[in-house]
Amino acid sequence: MRNSTTSGPADSVENALFNGKYNEARKIGDLKASNPFDKDFHAVKVLGEGSYGKVVLAKRKSNDAERAIKIIHKRDYEGKKYEREFKILKELNHPNLLRYYGSYQFKQKVYLVTEFCPGHELLTEIWQCGKMTEKRAQGYFREILEALCYIHSKNIVHRDLKPENIIIERDTKRVKLIDFGLSKKITSDNERMRSEVGTFMYSSPQVDSGKYTKKCDMWSAGIILY
Repeated sequence: MRNSTTSGPADSVENALFNGKYNEARKIGDLKASNPFDKDFHAVKVLGEGSYGKVVLAKRKSNDAERAIKIIHKRDYEGKKYEREFKILKELNHPNLLRYYGSYQFKQKVYLVTEFCPGHELLTEIWQCGKMTEKRAQGYFREILEALCYIHSKNIVHRDLKPENIIIERDTKRVKLIDFGLSKKITSDNERMRSEVGTFMYSSPQVDSGKYTKKCDMWSAGIILY
């Protein structure tokens, strides 16, 4: 099995930037107001809008690196889904997971900086393929499992694993697991959760009964493979 933590020279530079500058310097809960978003980035286009705010594609002024920036009003962020999501994302650094780079607070807005992953959902890939070959399905599933093994090793449970929350990158065809809004940090492997969250079609019977462990993600992965 491929070692997901192996990286080349370009990845090493990116990892150094992430680990050195962002992982410690910019933590959710300690948003930086002294360095407004527009001093570091310039917006390219809007990627999406909703009741939460909007997501823009932006380029970092220092090196033209493309980033996805989620812009949310502070009142809609604090203590809600997106704050929980980004508290978890800042703990993660894996090639099959959406990468968090930092955050800003400026004029009652919160700017959440993540990796930009051009591509499409796994659900779209399945529709386009019709019947996917075993080799292709095996490749995608291996990377999904690698991502799950990694987050489970950190006692993080995704709880909403489904094809719509998996991106296939356009150029590399690499799997990226996204949307940690329903995720939970647990204290032990056997901790039982009771919140009935997630998407019914991919939820295990234990989730539906309100008594489950992190193994719920493995059930969802099995449904995706099927």
